[in-house]
Amino acid sequence: EGVAEVYKAKKNIQFAKLKHIDKASPIREESKCPYFNECGGCHFLHTSYDDELRFKRQAFLDNFSRQYKIDLSQLLKVHKASERYEYRNRIQLHYNKKTNSLGFFNEDNTKIISIDKCLMANKNVNNALFSLKENWQKEAKRPKGHVEIFERDGKVYMSKVCPTHGECEEL
Repeated sequence: EGVAEVYKAKKNIQFAKLKHIDKASPIREESKCPYFNECGGCHFLHTSYDDELRFKRQAFLDNFSRQYKIDLSQLLKVHKASERYEYRNRIQLHYNKKTNSLGFFNEDNTKIISIDKCLMANKNVNNALFSLKENWQKEAKRPKGHVEIFERDGKVYMSKVCPTHGECEEL
């Protein structure tokens, strides 16, 4: 039980963010991510990995049933990853020079949450993030924009710090 605030509404859906919890669910746990309560990137880190997979499976089945009127519950098999954390080989960071922020957007995309490390990104991507944090202000040509860090074939690449909707070049 708790209170949530709707920040966006469309025809058949509403988006809300949690304001506070009066009584937590018995399956709720403390997230290992220090940014979880602010960052909009991960939605299930307040549950166990098994519960996350169960929720995602049910959401997929509900959406498929609603859109296509087909029940896939007997056919859908969920394959559990070997690791819950440090598996992503790509992150997209946003920046704002005025607020000196480099990180991920919050849930409603109104604020950049500065991060030092992402628990979901692999070690090589996080090492590149650490290096970028030291000099991103010098690299950024515009007041706001984004940068991507990704690993492919064992090498880490970073797009230039670029305007939010512009083309990016590899460094």
